[in-house]
Amino acid sequence: MLRSMIKCRRGAIAVEFALIAPILAAMTIGLFEYFGATKQAMQLENAARAGAQYAMSYPSDSTGIQQAILGSGYVSSTGLSTTVNQFCECPDGTSVSCTGTCTGSALPNVYMQVSLSQPAQSILVASGVMSDYTVNGSAIMRVR
Repeated sequence: MLRSMIKCRRGAIAVEFALIAPILAAMTIGLFEYFGATKQAMQLENAARAGAQYAMSYPSDSTGIQQAILGSGYVSSTGLSTTVNQFCECPDGTSVSCTGTCTGSALPNVYMQVSLSQPAQSILVASGVMSDYTVNGSAIMRVR
């Protein structure tokens, strides 16, 4: 009777599936998490690009830049953090003051950088496996 039980293969597939199912479930949830964060990062970059385009024309209008970001349709205002920076570089890539000049009396290139960050909630938070995280996106555009 013991020999017949050792050779018996009934139920082996069920046991194998029970061992593999948690791994497959974790991989599937991880893929959903990764692609959700990637989608949100792309949306933040698109919204930052819209803000940077507006900032090219009106660099000191922070309210207008925020309106352009929210009006892009890519992000919501919930937890959105916006940073707008203007910086200048010489044609050779060295940093310089925006009122300064570069070697050969060339004018520096002026850039606007819009950076956005927004909290994202993981689907795994309820299980305690993962905590909330922040997704970032930015865009840099040359003004002059």
